[in-house]
Amino acid sequence: MAKKDSVVTMVVAKALQDNPGYGLVITGHSLGAGVAALMALEWASPEPASPLVRHKAAFPSSARLTRSSSGLPAGRPIHCYAFGSPCVGNIDLCKDAHGLVTSLVHGDDIFATLSRGLIRDVKAIALRLLDNKGLCERVISRTLGLYSPPKSGDGGAGLRATAGGGSSSSLGGDGNEEGAAADPPPVAATEDEFFWELMVQLRKSMRHERLYPVGVTFWLYHAVTVAKDARTGNERTISRVSLQRCDDLADVFNEPHFSARVISDHMPLSYEAALDALLAAMRKERDRERPLSPRDSGLEE
Repeated sequence: MAKKDSVVTMVVAKALQDNPGYGLVITGHSLGAGVAALMALEWASPEPASPLVRHKAAFPSSARLTRSSSGLPAGRPIHCYAFGSPCVGNIDLCKDAHGLVTSLVHGDDIFATLSRGLIRDVKAIALRLLDNKGLCERVISRTLGLYSPPKSGDGGAGLRATAGGGSSSSLGGDGNEEGAAADPPPVAATEDEFFWELMVQLRKSMRHERLYPVGVTFWLYHAVTVAKDARTGNERTISRVSLQRCDDLADVFNEPHFSARVISDHMPLSYEAALDALLAAMRKERDRERPLSPRDSGLEE
């Protein structure tokens, strides 16, 4: 799509030629966001524009310019806004896209964490859990609250505790044998301890390289709750919205955030509602900080 002789490039090039004073803003959602980000990387120059170049509001001060080899008119500001983008670049590519791509991730959108490396890690973990007889049953039983600690000498349904509070080998193995057998975590006194030990051991096998949404990434959270007023007893809707910049992508998007909203938070309407709520909150805050005019304050005669 980004080749010089592609239909997309020729259509965009003609639009820029017909409008000499305009730059290029590319946007997309989900798969379209990933494609838009990669196209922006193909069309843009590797270096930011000179600070002397003036841009319109849609472009950051460090905006890139289109390069002559792209097939587009050279020297036009270009920027991409990606909503719910899948993982399309490693850490180095994410840094290279700063000033060119702005990625937005809403809530627990699972697609911002899915990459080939994560899928390979999940496969390896699943194989190890299946190979360790009794462990899957124990996890399910503890999750459903049906587990009872094993009696002395019965082996705990094929599971065994090890001395010193640790297992004799990690579930992660060496990261190369995806189906290798391994010992489970020791029998813990509480469910929290059991799952924590299990999670620590499983994470040791998550060694494949991750990909992330590229560019400067922001995490948008929006929640709507209904609360009852203590004085009047009437119900009222409370909307909470926050926007945070994610500087450490490996820490924030290394694993999926499992919840009941992993799919619904990815839907376009969810992004639209969250952005509308953010814009409304920003306007409300701006109006609160703005000094009242004589007419607004009722002092004008």
